[in-house]
Amino acid sequence: MKMTNDELMASLKTLLGRERDVMVEVLLHLGEVEARGLHLQLAYSSMHVYCVEALNFSEHQAFERMTAARALRKFGVIADVMRDGALHLSGLAMLAPHLTDGNHEALIAKARFQSKRAIEVIVASMKPEAPKPDRVKPIVPRIKALGPALVEGFMSFAPAAPAPAKAPVEPRFAISFSASQRVKEKLDRARALASHRVPSQQLEAVFELALDALIEKLEKQREGAATKPRPQPTPTPATLHSRTIPRAVRREVHQRDKHQCTFTHDGRRCTERAFLELHHLHAFALGGPTTTQNLTLRCRAHNAYEGERLQL
Repeated sequence: MKMTNDELMASLKTLLGRERDVMVEVLLHLGEVEARGLHLQLAYSSMHVYCVEALNFSEHQAFERMTAARALRKFGVIADVMRDGALHLSGLAMLAPHLTDGNHEALIAKARFQSKRAIEVIVASMKPEAPKPDRVKPIVPRIKALGPALVEGFMSFAPAAPAPAKAPVEPRFAISFSASQRVKEKLDRARALASHRVPSQQLEAVFELALDALIEKLEKQREGAATKPRPQPTPTPATLHSRTIPRAVRREVHQRDKHQCTFTHDGRRCTERAFLELHHLHAFALGGPTTTQNLTLRCRAHNAYEGERLQL
């Protein structure tokens, strides 16, 4: 790089100004994409999923940028503050949940040219300490470093003994969250009740028992699951045109669609598995029957999108 020191520093300052301009434009574009619902057309259930899976953002980048984009769309005066370098992206993402029509100008002025730590103090002064966020983090095993002197057979011409076969290691996760006294008491009660099945009273084993029971209960309620499912009854004119979906029909649709939203675009299927709803392919309001063939799974976002598209 053939530049004088002064030229290098001037060039860096220019580039940083361009970077801020581009960041503001990116945020404005993200906000407009969300407002138009374009991510839904492309089979993404939310802008967070679109940012991670289509734009290759990390989860943190997606959260930070979308939080900032929504604030920027609501309070346009922030754009110039960011372009001037007076407010960084992380600072805006922290302030965004607390900005209102009445306080945004004062808060932004207070945060000008402040570090992330200083803005954290500003935010903390506005509210009590937030509960610890839920975390599910993979546990990565540490690899032991070995020097040549510790490696058996190093610099030896003898044939190496075959390495013993290793059983596959099941991935492990560290899960943490904050809980109320009420939840703590329920956990203690569950550990006591499960003590005969789980003598160690290990939290992992107790949680797994609880989750198995919860999943079984909710699958029956939401998806019509059954230990001994009965055959689907012969449909009648009343059941074909009823909002009440028979249990056997719900069960078949969930099993067929593999518990996932079926909205697709250009061969890409929406990956959402939460907030699933049963959707009439031929709209119920237009006479579509309540049958397995006419029902499919949609996430809440895509079910609403289909309804708006058809103006139902």
